Amino acid sequence: MRSVPLGIATISCILSLKQAWADDCIDLSAKEPITLSGLLEHRTFSPAIDEEQAAHGALPESAYLLKLDTSKCFVGDDVLDGGADVKLIQLIVNGDDDRGLFSQLRALIGRHVTVAAQDAFRGGGKHRHALVAVVVSSVSSKQQGQLQSELEGQVTEPDDGAARPAPDMELGDPTNTTRIETEDTAIRTVESFYLALTAGDGAEAARHIIPAKRRSGPLSAGAMSSYYGALKRPLRLLDVKHVGGDRYRASYTFETWQGMRCDGQSVVTTVRVGGERLISRIVAESGC
Repeated sequence: MRSVPLGIATISCILSLKQAWADDCIDLSAKEPITLSGLLEHRTFSPAIDEEQAAHGALPESAYLLKLDTSKCFVGDDVLDGGADVKLIQLIVNGDDDRGLFSQLRALIGRHVTVAAQDAFRGGGKHRHALVAVVVSSVSSKQQGQLQSELEGQVTEPDDGAARPAPDMELGDPTNTTRIETEDTAIRTVESFYLALTAGDGAEAARHIIPAKRRSGPLSAGAMSSYYGALKRPLRLLDVKHVGGDRYRASYTFETWQGMRCDGQSVVTTVRVGGERLISRIVAESGC
């Protein structure tokens, strides 16, 4: 059977379709800002263990992931090159960023968010948990604003145009509610502090310390960045538990280049300063 050569019109149509397909994809090589929306998740992964890790005891890894509303294709990469519909994106926070992104992400887990990213690249290696990763520049959630409006009893505009107050919300025991909210806020403060140390970000960590202790000494931004940013194995937060009153016990591990491995626990005391819950004291139970 004799093959029939493609006509100029057919070739032109194929090229147009290919160009339209490429235009719908995100170009990883462009290094341009992108905006993505979806459900924010926080997951813990079993580590990929090599011989050195096995000798020191491998620990789980955690990551922030964005489950996209609509799958995206990516070009500008030899492996992906539009050949996969990506539904899950890993969110990376630059360790030099001091604008509180760690604490923002933590507070928005489980919500629908919009993420602005300054860079996107193909995931890979031991610490990548999605086909594509992006460096986050900002994160926001409309749900957060809607919830705040409901709590404040913001008026709504019914179809007839007459403004009426939003329906009253049924609340439980206010004393118990306040206690639970205080405990949750304090735990988030402690977690955000140690997650900032994980990135070696002393400026972000210092935001969770009372002003009197963040200006100088071991809890200052410079001191924490210098120490935790130069570890052989970064600090990894394992757990935070309430131990009574305003005190919380944080468990973590890290290793220095001098060969010291810390499997540590510290009791962290929090206090309310203005409208914030901040850390006023940290006592290391294990010496590190």
